[in-house]
Amino acid sequence: MQKLKTSSLFLTVLCTFIFGTSFSQNWTGNVSSDWNNNANWSLTPSNGASIVINPANYSGGAFSPIISANSSFTISDILVLSGAVLTIGSNLTTSDNVEVVDANSEIIINRGVFSVNFSDNGRLIADFRWENNG
Repeated sequence: MQKLKTSSLFLTVLCTFIFGTSFSQNWTGNVSSDWNNNANWSLTPSNGASIVINPANYSGGAFSPIISANSSFTISDILVLSGAVLTIGSNLTTSDNVEVVDANSEIIINRGVFSVNFSDNGRLIADFRWENNG
């Protein structure tokens, strides 16, 4: 009887992991800086995706991402790390956390609205450096 309970628990945990986990999609910047061009991603971006922007994943032209038109897909969370730069020039909304890791990583907002989903406990977490230009 104990073996059956253990197997059942294992199966429940395994199914939760497989079906409850969203897979991240990596920015590659392979052909251009266009956020909405599928050729710049490791997988075709899908709604609810977790996004990773890391220069270690760049290939081809190795362009940094620029959102110049509203995103063609909705995203869950964004991880910007290792000196990556995300430029927002149009509206972008997330349904979870945005993390900017490493003081050399940046999110630059030129236009539009950048909305981190605070209504569902989304957070903006950022390393930063202080620059005194005066």
